[in-house]
Amino acid sequence: MVQPDLPQTSNNMKTIYKYPIQITDEQEITMPTGAIVIHAGLDPQGTPCVWARVDTEAEPEPVSILVYGTGTPMEYEPLEHVGSFTQGPFVWHVFLG
Repeated sequence: MVQPDLPQTSNNMKTIYKYPIQITDEQEITMPTGAIVIHAGLDPQGTPCVWARVDTEAEPEPVSILVYGTGTPMEYEPLEHVGSFTQGPFVWHVFLG
């Protein structure tokens, strides 16, 4: 099988990490600079999390995460929707701030 031409990257380690989040309107979590959040949902234990593609060698930086329930007023203007998930009778929507 022929592999497509992929962009060249540095020798730094690229991987996907899981970051637990709280069900609260706004929070900051620390991720490596340049992290790309690719999913939000529940892990196998039922803990709300976001998953991000990260460079493990990059310096850490704060990332704003916003979580809103369906029908809840949105106090902040989110930048990007990264996923939604159900937890019991609730549906939570996760955004980058």
